Amino acid sequence: MASTFMEKYKPHLMMFLTQIGYAIVYFFTEAAFSRGLNPHIYVAYRYCLAACLMFPFAYVLERKSRPELTFRLFLEFFLLSLIG
Repeated sequence: MASTFMEKYKPHLMMFLTQIGYAIVYFFTEAAFSRGLNPHIYVAYRYCLAACLMFPFAYVLERKSRPELTFRLFLEFFLLSLIG
């Protein structure tokens, strides 16, 4: 009975916990901005932290499914990055 209850309401619980997490991040962000943190620096710190946290997982989980980086593929990436 308890197992089916958790399976049924797990998405609701996760949505609730996600909103709690967003609220906590909002309060920390507002506190940092009120103490004089530059918003551009905040964004840079946030992206650097996200990259450092996601890189190990991406490297371990995706290293076998990643295609080989050929010159043609590198050139395509380069041209796409120029176009935007």
